[in-house]
Amino acid sequence: MEGLVNIEITGGRGEIVNRAEGQCYYKNGHHYVLFSEELSEDGKKGGVTFSSRLKISEGEVVLRRSLPDDKGGAKHVMEFTYRKQGEEEHGCMVDYPTPYGTMRLEIRTRALEIAHGEEEILAQIQYQMMQEGQEINQDDLRIVIRKT
Repeated sequence: MEGLVNIEITGGRGEIVNRAEGQCYYKNGHHYVLFSEELSEDGKKGGVTFSSRLKISEGEVVLRRSLPDDKGGAKHVMEFTYRKQGEEEHGCMVDYPTPYGTMRLEIRTRALEIAHGEEEILAQIQYQMMQEGQEINQDDLRIVIRKT
């Protein structure tokens, strides 16, 4: 699938829904989707605009969000890698900015399903967020990419 697409990312137990338009292309066995999304601290629209990129491969989804600085450069980049791990494996480590400073989080993927079609890509992810070895959140993430 290539060209203009609509992206819908649902998380927060279905309470947070981000919708955007973007550009999709396929290169070296990976689907890439480039788009912008606007998020506030509570995950709702009306906050900061991120430049985002999805990379979808067989068995892996990477969501990269770049927060711009005042001069238009990249101030902070967060990369969330979702790949199923075993119980003893570490997950993806992310430095997550908050108003009180940066938190180091581990994202452990518990389930990952990816379906590809000519008109749609669907990724469903169940993950666990950890801080210093303690679980702070479990959630589901659903990503739908459709041709426009």
